[in-house]
Amino acid sequence: MAQPSWMDPNLKRGMRAYLLRQRTRITWRKIADRLGYSSLEGARSAAKRYSGRRRLPWPVLNLTRGFLYYQQHLDGESWNEIAHDWQEPGLEGKNRVQNCARVWAKRHGMPWPAREEATS
Repeated sequence: MAQPSWMDPNLKRGMRAYLLRQRTRITWRKIADRLGYSSLEGARSAAKRYSGRRRLPWPVLNLTRGFLYYQQHLDGESWNEIAHDWQEPGLEGKNRVQNCARVWAKRHGMPWPAREEATS
């Protein structure tokens, strides 16, 4: 069964905030902005409530960058968007992010490419 994506607008915002933090490690301020919270505390407290209801680890566990890049790509983000999120500028940053995800996928027996990239 596929794991839910933080990009799914049908999910509750607390769940989306938790998944976004888990999979991207971006700041609570950026999460609040992306999901429409008025403050970073709103995003963090909603994610914490979600984790409590689901008995998930809090604070959100740290995951490897390779896994995070791979998961973000599966969630629908482009390699350029992922590189931007992680402050990896330009083509070199995109290639670095993509290579890190590829190495992680090969090391853990996951399919590569993770998904087909849109060509528009």
